[in-house]
Formats: sequence, structure tokens, C-alpha cells
Amino acid sequence: FFFAPHTMATAPLEFFCADFCPFAHRLWIALEEKEVPYQYREVNYCASFLPSTQDFYSVSTTRTVPAVRLPDGTCLEDSLPLLFWVDAEYAGRG
Repeated sequence: FFFAPHTMATAPLEFFCADFCPFAHRLWIALEEKEVPYQYREVNYCASFLPSTQDFYSVSTTRTVPAVRLPDGTCLEDSLPLLFWVDAEYAGRG
């Protein structure tokens, strides 16, 4: 995948992903296809001390990827509802 890195100053959402997860991949593809600016946050279940993984634990109640945190603090998780959300929120793109 190729994606342009964003910071929270320019990205409206944080995308928590584990690169081995096909469910997270399908949301990643949707974000790229719709050209949604996001900050990629890698989750490493084996290295729970990493800041991005610690943030993820506060975002995802089920501790599964993918998960998204919006600027207002709203947290969304589970790939299928997230795909529907991206499609509705960014209708007309991609």
C-alpha cells in the first residue's frame, strides 16, 4: 500500500491497524480509495508498551483492529460498520 503520511494537525481521524489483519486491510483500502486523510497508527499486540498500541487499547473496547478515533474523541470499531461509515461520510469520493 502507498499512503501519504498525515499528522493529527492535517488528518481528521486516526486509523489503528495491524498490518497482518485482512479486516483492517479492507478499511485501509477504502480510506485510500476515498482519499480520506488519516493518521496511520500501527498496533503491535506483541509490544503493548508502544504508544500507538496503548492509545489503541483506550480506543477499542474489543481490542480488535481496525479502529478509528475521530477528532472529537468518538471511537469507532469493527471493519464492516466502519466501511459503511466511510462510504456514507465520504460519499461522492473515489
